Amino acid sequence: MKPKPSANEAYTKMMELCSHSEKSAYDVRLKLIKWGLEEEADKIIEQLRTESYIDDARFARAYTKDKFRFNKWGRIKIRYMLKRLDFEKEVIDAAFSDIDPSEYRQMVFAELGKKKRSTRTNNPWQQKAKIHAFANLRGYENDLVNEFFESF
Repeated sequence: MKPKPSANEAYTKMMELCSHSEKSAYDVRLKLIKWGLEEEADKIIEQLRTESYIDDARFARAYTKDKFRFNKWGRIKIRYMLKRLDFEKEVIDAAFSDIDPSEYRQMVFAELGKKKRSTRTNNPWQQKAKIHAFANLRGYENDLVNEFFESF
């Protein structure tokens, strides 16, 4: 078992980690607790925030953009995951302002269209149920899914 790092060593390690990729305060706290530094966690996180290694708004914007563009997640799933990471509602709402509504709608329709083409069933009700299940897993809004079905 590795010895518990000192607060200064942990701070230095977290600085390096945060400088390589965006990390949330939640992620940093989990790592510090894993290292056995529960008491020092708040102080280290505050110091990292002061020096801009941790920025909740910046992380939320990057997370939202990445999950939208690369994972094709919907607003519901992204919002849920950000809430799990302990982000405030205002930070989450601000992160969504970077997503263009028409681009989002286009992405949802494209993903649902791909799913419709790949669904192998002749029963239209089964196909619709499978597409709805897919949309729910991805976090797409029901009004957009219904709009997709009305357009086809």
